[in-house]
Amino acid sequence: MTVQRNHRNVAHHHPSVHRVRGSWVWECGCGGASRRIPVRERTWREAVIEALLHSDALAP
Repeated sequence: MTVQRNHRNVAHHHPSVHRVRGSWVWECGCGGASRRIPVRERTWREAVIEALLHSDALAP
């Protein structure tokens, strides 16, 4: 007997992180994104954490 498991990707949103004008930003294919005009420069780590929170918040 063969058992198949479907590993569902619950984080169906995959934001990308990139550098824009000296600050790190994230954007997602769903239209979600970090602030376009940051109050202060965002570090790479902050952008990644925000992107991960976005993915997690949208998971079913």
